[in-house]
Amino acid sequence: GFRPDMIRTINQIDFNLFKKMKLGAAIVGNNNNLFWEDYIMSYCGEDYKGDNYPVISLCKLKKIQDTLESFGKTFVLVHSGSKASYFPEDIPKRYKFRSDGKTNLKNYIRIADSLGIHQVNFNSWFASLHGKKPHHLFNRQGIHWNLYGAYFAVDSLISYIEKRRKIRM
Repeated sequence: GFRPDMIRTINQIDFNLFKKMKLGAAIVGNNNNLFWEDYIMSYCGEDYKGDNYPVISLCKLKKIQDTLESFGKTFVLVHSGSKASYFPEDIPKRYKFRSDGKTNLKNYIRIADSLGIHQVNFNSWFASLHGKKPHHLFNRQGIHWNLYGAYFAVDSLISYIEKRRKIRM
């Protein structure tokens, strides 16, 4: 019955004393901020797949959106917040940014926008709120947004859908 608590305790001791992580791709950034390495790679553009990579999938998504709209439904592409863009100052220096500044996220947003896909970008919104709210939207000890951040996202998504559909949810 105490196994989960014991595992958390051992993991905390390993982290506090030895800066050792038990999570596969989790890394310790500046200020003991935990990151998932894939999120840093995406933020830096190290995993960029090319200018035309998302075109086919986004064209299919546009057809899905149009079909759903014909049934009175609203489709919204949501770009979730990234801890790497929220705490960029805590990313270790060993990660290199693309010289051209291209990232998969920027490319998806650009192409989806040109196709008329309804989308909400929590990534840039959360980054713009960093330091402006009484609490962080991401915990330094976690990988994903916290409940406080989730409440902001849900509230914003509901408002977006209400405006799109001209309804009150």
